[in-house]
Amino acid sequence: MERIGWCGVAIVAMGFALGGCQSYEDGIKAICEAPNHCEKCAKVAPDARGRLLAQQVEKDTSNGKAESFFESLGYMEPAERLTKLREEASSAGLTDCPLADKWEELDKMP
Repeated sequence: MERIGWCGVAIVAMGFALGGCQSYEDGIKAICEAPNHCEKCAKVAPDARGRLLAQQVEKDTSNGKAESFFESLGYMEPAERLTKLREEASSAGLTDCPLADKWEELDKMP
């Protein structure tokens, strides 16, 4: 009986390790820091980085609310998207957001 109990604990612990107990704030941090973790991004043209950054966000974000927030940004105009991401980063306690900086940089490109 005790062995089954430990097995159940191990399964629950594995679920937390794999699926994560990522907080919303940590999810927003993962979104903001995507450019810092996207190794492929440096090797492609700036106009191709958006897709790679989105893939990095998907890889690093496991909080459902943060994932939904990121998805909602895709339906916004660039200026609104940038404002919302910076506001959310600030609300999550972040002082900077590299993804917002990259978006701002890309939006300025001709």
